Amino acid sequence: MYFDNILAALNSTLYFTMIGVLLFVLPGLVVGFVISIFQAATQINESALSFLPKICAVLLTLAWLAPWWMAHLVDFFR
Repeated sequence: MYFDNILAALNSTLYFTMIGVLLFVLPGLVVGFVISIFQAATQINESALSFLPKICAVLLTLAWLAPWWMAHLVDFFR
């Protein structure tokens, strides 16, 4: 029975971590993909054009989802 509790806690931790990482990495991936298509179409090779929008997308997502994420984090640790 004790081993089942450990596996359930590990499963919940891995699921929670996966959702948390995906919430903040996925917008950066999508914005990076769109910017790379734009750069390939216009042949503009500016490094700031690929870096700054990704950072802004991740920070905006973090600001938007931080209250929800913290509420779930507190519930998880209780």
